[in-house]
Amino acid sequence: EGDVERTYSYTSFRRHGAGENERTYTVTETVDVEIDDAPQFRLTTADDSRLQVGESGPFAVTVENVGGETARNVAVSLTSASSMVGFDGGQSDVARVDELAPGETAEVTYEAGVKPDAPVRQYELDGAVRYTDPQGINGRDDDLSIGVEPAAEQDFSLDLVGGTLRVDQEGAVTVRVTNNGP
Repeated sequence: EGDVERTYSYTSFRRHGAGENERTYTVTETVDVEIDDAPQFRLTTADDSRLQVGESGPFAVTVENVGGETARNVAVSLTSASSMVGFDGGQSDVARVDELAPGETAEVTYEAGVKPDAPVRQYELDGAVRYTDPQGINGRDDDLSIGVEPAAEQDFSLDLVGGTLRVDQEGAVTVRVTNNGP
């Protein structure tokens, strides 16, 4: 509860005759402010999550309850708006956590993939969390997102070092395979 002071001005004009009147009023009112302590969430990419162009693998996300109440039956969904990044053949996937207390984090893992022709850049993943609060009421936190930037596709080069290979004969060939990264 707190006091709020509002000030407004009123100007009136007279039809007959010249002049105008301007008055200023100040009103103080008491308003109730309600702070919602429902579960709220933050998503971050786990430190070891590094997808690579042209590959699929585990993609870990950390979900944190930044609200004031415990959340149960927490379902964390991610959706990719880009056709270059997907989840096990689709554009979205859902992971589940049994319970998250206020301030608690959990890591959820998705099977994700990046197409071979995807450029190396940030891709946005839209997130949503469905949960049940301590009163048994279902809730949803929809305005979540995280970014993922895949590493460049693995690149190798071959160099002929030497050889004794001849037509219609057996011989030896020596090559050097270099992992150019990443």
